[in-house]
Amino acid sequence: VYTAPMSAQTRRALLIGINTYQPPGTSASHPPGCTYGRCELGNFDNLDGSVNDAQSMADLLTSPRFAFPANQVVLLTNPNPPHPAPGLVLLPAQQTTRDGILASMQKYLVDMPQRGDTVVFYAASHGSLRVNSKGTKLTVQMNGQYVHADSTLVPSDAYKGGYDVRDREMTRIFNAALDKGVHLTIIFDNCHSGGVTRGLPAKYRERDLPFDPRD
Repeated sequence: VYTAPMSAQTRRALLIGINTYQPPGTSASHPPGCTYGRCELGNFDNLDGSVNDAQSMADLLTSPRFAFPANQVVLLTNPNPPHPAPGLVLLPAQQTTRDGILASMQKYLVDMPQRGDTVVFYAASHGSLRVNSKGTKLTVQMNGQYVHADSTLVPSDAYKGGYDVRDREMTRIFNAALDKGVHLTIIFDNCHSGGVTRGLPAKYRERDLPFDPRD
């Protein structure tokens, strides 16, 4: 009887942090005819702490307490992290687009991990909503009426009129990882309704952008 050797289980992580949502000297673009919500924005607010939070999560996971190998911890941030620990895998900042985020999630949460691996996914960014008339979970008010919407992760190219990463798209990737036998932990440090004070008494910056009205 031949028994295939068991591969060693690996601890992995994909950590996303986006501060830059509209580079200096650029203007927000909106599709023709798009009104309400995000289409009324003159500019997209940048964030201050998302990249630092992703870097801090990398420091925590690679610490003796959790002992993730540094070469299995992937940082995808915009801009690049200021003080990354040696050995971490750093993806280019321009990959924090919608397509880049989805491709990174597929690669590092599904394609590369093996059955039994532990994988952490962390995202610090703006969160938002996108209208989905066939949805059932959330609603948003548009033109005096409540319409269904999906939760979203806002990528760095949203100011160009691109689409967010919807919860349903991410769920398909998460389910593919689970079907493969990956032990997956998911942490979102963003919002779609504001109000995240992070312990500060008065002034804070919400990780929130207005909803996308395109169905």
